[in-house]
Amino acid sequence: MVHDGLENCVARNEAEQTMADRKGMEPNVRLACQTRITGPVRVRRLVLDDADLEVAVAAGSITTGKESKIAVLFSDLREFTRFSESQLPYDVVHIVNRYFRRMGEVVLANDGFIDKYVGDGLMALFGLSDSDGVKACRDAVPPASP
Repeated sequence: MVHDGLENCVARNEAEQTMADRKGMEPNVRLACQTRITGPVRVRRLVLDDADLEVAVAAGSITTGKESKIAVLFSDLREFTRFSESQLPYDVVHIVNRYFRRMGEVVLANDGFIDKYVGDGLMALFGLSDSDGVKACRDAVPPASP
C-alpha cells in the first residue's frame, strides 16, 4: 500500500491492472513485483507472511477494502444488567426495542449506519459515504434537541 508518493509510481501494466480489477484494489494498493518507481515513495507491506498469503488467496475476488476516516459510536443502556434482573422478560425486551428504535432513528437521520446490535448495545458507523473525518465525528454526536 502506497502511503506517500503514489505519483512516483508508473501506471499499472496490464498484468497488475488485471489483478487490481479482480481483487478490487484501490489505486494506492500496488503489486511490488509489477510496480515501477520513479521517485520517493512510502509504503506499507500488506502480505507479511504465509498466513497473510493464505487469507489473500482465499479472498478470491473480494475487494481488499479501503482506508477511510470514520467515527464509530458504541452505545448501551446504563445499569442494564441490574434492570434486566429485576424485570419480567417481556418488559426488558420492550424497553430494549424502544431504545434501539429511537437510537436507530437518530443514527440514520445523521448519516450513520447501524453495524450491529449486541445485547443492549449497538455499534454505529459514521462517514462511510464520504471521507471527511470531521463531519463523521459531528454526525456521530449531533447537537441535543430542544
